[in-house]
Amino acid sequence: MAAIRGREIIAHVKTVTDPEHLVDSVTDALERIQREINADIDSLNLSTTLSTNALVEGRAAPVGVLVSAGPGIAPEVNRYGDYYHVLDGFIDHRGTEVRPLNTDGLDALLSDWAAEEIQHFAVIGKFSTRNPEHENQMFDAVQPYSNFTTRGHMVSGYLNFPRRIRTAAMNSSVWPHYQTFYSAVTDTLKCLNIQAHVNVLKADGGTLPFPASRDVPVETVHSGPAASVMGALALRPMQQDVICMDMGGTTTDVALFARGAPVLERSGIRMAGYDTLVRAIQSHSVGIGGDSALQIKNGSLQVGPQRQGPCLAAGGPEPALMDALNVLGYAEFGDMQKSKRGIEHLTESLDCSVMEAASSAVHAAADILVDAVTEMLREINSKPVYTLYEMFHPDPIKPTQILLMGGPADAFQKSLIDRFSLPVDVLPWSGVANAVGAALCRVTLNVDLFADTVKGIRSVAQLNVRDSVSSRYNLRQAKKDARRYLLQYAQRMGASPDQARIDVHQAEEFNQVAGASVIGRTLRVKSQIRPGLTGSLKGLS
Repeated sequence: MAAIRGREIIAHVKTVTDPEHLVDSVTDALERIQREINADIDSLNLSTTLSTNALVEGRAAPVGVLVSAGPGIAPEVNRYGDYYHVLDGFIDHRGTEVRPLNTDGLDALLSDWAAEEIQHFAVIGKFSTRNPEHENQMFDAVQPYSNFTTRGHMVSGYLNFPRRIRTAAMNSSVWPHYQTFYSAVTDTLKCLNIQAHVNVLKADGGTLPFPASRDVPVETVHSGPAASVMGALALRPMQQDVICMDMGGTTTDVALFARGAPVLERSGIRMAGYDTLVRAIQSHSVGIGGDSALQIKNGSLQVGPQRQGPCLAAGGPEPALMDALNVLGYAEFGDMQKSKRGIEHLTESLDCSVMEAASSAVHAAADILVDAVTEMLREINSKPVYTLYEMFHPDPIKPTQILLMGGPADAFQKSLIDRFSLPVDVLPWSGVANAVGAALCRVTLNVDLFADTVKGIRSVAQLNVRDSVSSRYNLRQAKKDARRYLLQYAQRMGASPDQARIDVHQAEEFNQVAGASVIGRTLRVKSQIRPGLTGSLKGLS
């Protein structure tokens, strides 16, 4: 945790997070930072890995998924989870109800699910962003059985039925875990009498007002890597292509900058094996960190991806990568003698010296990171690249520098220089760079406006708006309305955006033709509060 006043970091603390006692962990961090700064906290930006961990570790809650279809591939193909049911009836791509929703037998099904303690639901219609009526009907039906329900049209304005199903279901599945985190934070703030405006970091590097985040906890997945990327942006303004690595105890998160801007997963990230509609800064998590276990397998030394606990130098049970860095003199962390004894024990099976074993471990870890970065570059350069600011980057990304942050960064710097043949710099305030990034991120929201002048309708999914427009409605009016609706949405979410930071970064107009005549238009506009940082730090270059 870092405290920033004006353009200076005035205090920072680190504390071990205990998932079983979140209130204690949050209280400890806030109490310590308060003692350091001896002042009131005006605003608090949080980053959390709870939602990500729940999905990756298979601890997310089971979800009852109800879908209504439309023309095209049968929704059964997109089955998600064990509790999945398709209702007959559909709405077409223009928002017209072609067949009413058939809810016969639905109450009996929900009663059966309730007997299996299904308390969280997701309801998704194929073209719900054009007309959410079927979703609203399903939403009403599940309320007697539900602790929380996600409506598909609220997760994104983009049309992609498979991704929408998974995103809505994941949102409800992580909700109980996120609610625990939310309660822990609010209880702590109340206990400490902190009257701060609280935001939580999203995967796209922006923040969301904390109360509003309760409805969309899936937006907080990958907020940890996003905080690291935004921290690099705050601590080292850049103009070139750069590799950024945040080295922790268990993993290293790798991200790329194109001409100084983080690369964005525009369509949505892949989580727990599924593509979603969650827009995010692209990052790749590699199983290499300071606590990555060193083990002998098939007569050779293996580094990670398992973590058996802290390294030996920190009182852990098995030698880890940080112990090898200690032996080589790259670090002076904890009990150096324990590190040496642990590596010595490994040499009994390797027939080599202690220094050779430690060097082999560090080189193996560096090789894993090189391979991961090479593959990430190949994948990103194989498709259109967009940056955090929605700017298209047409040229292949060719990194000219590597920026390191995190606890083991200083110790691992030399090994990466040897492997990458690129300048490798450790960021200032490396140990709390992700906290700095979280603290300086500003609110980012977007709305998607769709209009059909033949049918005379306009819809904005995020606000549940569905109203009428004239046949003369045009793209200029749609852009103006998209900005207006975005301000309304921000106000509803508890944000106070500066209108100067609102962008209309997608505006499309398509003619509708009947016979040989144009009879109207469909209009699509996306308006966004521009992502970025609230300010810069003094004395950095």
